Amino acid sequence: MAAIAGLIIGLLGSMTRGSIVLASVPAFRLTARNLFLFVIGAFLGMFALVNVAERTLYVLGVFSKLPIGRQNELTYVLSFFGAVIGGTILVWLKIRRVTRT
Repeated sequence: MAAIAGLIIGLLGSMTRGSIVLASVPAFRLTARNLFLFVIGAFLGMFALVNVAERTLYVLGVFSKLPIGRQNELTYVLSFFGAVIGGTILVWLKIRRVTRT
């Protein structure tokens, strides 16, 4: 049950971030399709950035020395930035593909 609640909270958070980013960037339009693509890209970017960064820090020996509280905070920050970057890149790629054809 907690996993479903976490998924719903993640979706709502990604939709909120997507609405803010899509409304802020002049080249992006706030449409349902762009918002859907932002949410998909946000989940992909969130998991990609967290995995790459934490594996790199673990190999360097930095991540294992941190207390568990700091590890969790780092994971939350990385997932936030990964979601924004991933969602923005996916919407940008869609807009770039549409304008070229």
